[in-house]
Amino acid sequence: MSKADNTREIVFSPGYDKRNSDPKKNYGIGGVHIGFYYGNPVEGLVQFTILTDWYPEPLRQEMSLRRRETCDLFPMAADLGYHSPAPHYDDHGKMDCEKMEQGFCYYDGSSLNAERVMRKLTSEGSEAVWKELEEYWDDLFGRKSTAGTTTETAAVSG
Repeated sequence: MSKADNTREIVFSPGYDKRNSDPKKNYGIGGVHIGFYYGNPVEGLVQFTILTDWYPEPLRQEMSLRRRETCDLFPMAADLGYHSPAPHYDDHGKMDCEKMEQGFCYYDGSSLNAERVMRKLTSEGSEAVWKELEEYWDDLFGRKSTAGTTTETAAVSG
């Protein structure tokens, strides 16, 4: 595969109300989750995700009452990360992954780095997000890694 095989995908995952009085079955609540994905399922994918307070009914009504009492933080940047077919560092844990063709990946991400992309989205729009993700993909998967090697350049004068 090559960079030409990379795709762009935006996924809106629905909000949920999975509260339960049994702590072992209580998965809480969540709003709509928005994911921007760039790459391919063989070489690797990068992602930018956003959390919202867009809850399903009737939770939406309940939460709108609570929201008046708290600071409005939503939507908020959640993650800038990657799904890699191979580890990127020692002890990089493997996990099941439906995004990768092999069914697993080596994942890592950062909510702090996601803030920069969120600022781009809110000031420049979705094309700025895709540009950020393409550059991130290139840094991780698009160029031959030179980790662990050094390059020396010598100038020869005549």
